[in-house]
Amino acid sequence: MINVLIADDNVHICESLFNVLTKEKDLKVTGVAHNWKDIEEQYFETQPDLVLLDLKMPEKKWFTNYQ
Repeated sequence: MINVLIADDNVHICESLFNVLTKEKDLKVTGVAHNWKDIEEQYFETQPDLVLLDLKMPEKKWFTNYQ
């Protein structure tokens, strides 16, 4: 089982990805985040194997700290 965190500020993209990924038997969506604060909280809480991350989200402060 691959745990996935979806991170995008566009709610419609997150919903679409969630709908597609939850149909896959080998994937488990552990969270959906729409801002950097939520990404950070959910990442450290759920420890996903994969993060689908929109790199063009506003306020990249958190991301630049972890590059």
